[in-house]
Amino acid sequence: MIIFKDKTWQSDTSAPEGNYLDGTDCEQPRWILSDDSELARRIMAMANWEPVEDEWGALVDVIPVKETAQDKIAALKLRLCEADRQSIRSLRAYATGEDTQEDRARLKELEKEAAKIRSQLAVIEQAEG
Repeated sequence: MIIFKDKTWQSDTSAPEGNYLDGTDCEQPRWILSDDSELARRIMAMANWEPVEDEWGALVDVIPVKETAQDKIAALKLRLCEADRQSIRSLRAYATGEDTQEDRARLKELEKEAAKIRSQLAVIEQAEG
């Protein structure tokens, strides 16, 4: 799992402990965690959290932050953007005819996640009235 300064994150089971954005022209992550770590699971389960760093800047814990409806909406929209960002490589492969079954499966998985997020957004926005 890689985590950016703004607390958005990406998880990639093919490189769970690495920075798979290394060498690309994009914002580099602030922290890198194993996808299988307890801390990574806690981050994935929380919509809003604050980092706890050690004296060297390593992420050692996260603290949940109470969320308002607007915070939840913002977090869901960030997750939706993250799903879009994660689809780029597979879409590029698809567009050039170089896609694999894994690329197509990843795109389907990301679209399911995006649909779930859109549904959650609709429920919160409707409740906000």
